[in-house]
Amino acid sequence: MPDNKCKPKGRKTRPKLSTPANSRRVFQLLHDEAQTEAGREELATWFDQLINDAGPDTASAPIFDLTYPFACREVERGRHDGRPMGARQAYRALQDILTRTAKGETLDQIAQEREAAIRARTAELKREQLNAPEPKDKLSAEWRYWQIAQISHALNERTEPGYSAAWRKVESLIKGLVNDENFWRADLILPMLGHLFSARQEIDELVQRERRDEAHVKAWKTRRAKQAQKGGGR
Repeated sequence: MPDNKCKPKGRKTRPKLSTPANSRRVFQLLHDEAQTEAGREELATWFDQLINDAGPDTASAPIFDLTYPFACREVERGRHDGRPMGARQAYRALQDILTRTAKGETLDQIAQEREAAIRARTAELKREQLNAPEPKDKLSAEWRYWQIAQISHALNERTEPGYSAAWRKVESLIKGLVNDENFWRADLILPMLGHLFSARQEIDELVQRERRDEAHVKAWKTRRAKQAQKGGGR
């Protein structure tokens, strides 16, 4: 006899996404230029979530054997140009790692050498910035970065006379802004509110802590005086 059972009313039929047809459909929608950018981003958000949470790990051999050679061939064929992650730089770094480990070096030794090179280059760039002449255009970003670098270095080093000169610059900057009527605009004040309130709270907390410490010292001295009086009256 035929099965007369009916599907529950109101139940939606949902497509099984793992079928080749639906897989291709999702791919086409992700690359469909007829869709709006916001629409494609909506689909990409859920696609990325699915892949990140349930997708295969590139550390697994079958996936690694697909993705790694593909990426290498892209560089070897010159198809990586314009990519934001520095594919050619990564390719050369991997070549270097394979060559050096084959000669007996460890990955840790290679990593330490690279970190040391980065620190040295960072220090060199900092010295170049500190020794550079002050930019002439005081409205330029370069002048602003130069001033920040000079003051930051002087305050961190805490050596005279640069330390005192840096504080004078900071004081002049703050007082000059406060006394300038053009400074009092919401678009300038709002980005600073978080830092200002944090500074206010930090100072208030410091003052409260100092008052508590003073109260404890005062109470201790009072107890000592009372104990001395009791001892002297015996």
